[in-house]
Amino acid sequence: MPNPGAMAVLRGSPIFRGVAEEVLTEVAGLCRNRIYRRGESVFKEGTAGTKLYGVISGRLLITTTSEKGLELHLNVIEPGEIVGEIAFLDGGLRTATGRAAETSTCFEVDRTAFFKLLE
Repeated sequence: MPNPGAMAVLRGSPIFRGVAEEVLTEVAGLCRNRIYRRGESVFKEGTAGTKLYGVISGRLLITTTSEKGLELHLNVIEPGEIVGEIAFLDGGLRTATGRAAETSTCFEVDRTAFFKLLE
């Protein structure tokens, strides 16, 4: 049974626009929900992009660290948005840190499982 919260995010995402419903259902089947407390890291700058994230509820704050060690705020990811797609797709390292700005429910998709599904 597909993850209903993930299905809603996937359907609304420009990344998955035009993807057949049955394929979206398979992708949603790979999604695992996780709840993050305020301030908790979802992913960290410099780590491998092994997961794709979608925000079902709450908000994520995306930051990076300047050369002087200052935290720079880059973006706020709202419910219905996907984040981490670049490192997820290219297999590179995360260029920013994402943490919960408030209690947030996100889904995550494992890169290996996703690419196996694409095959």
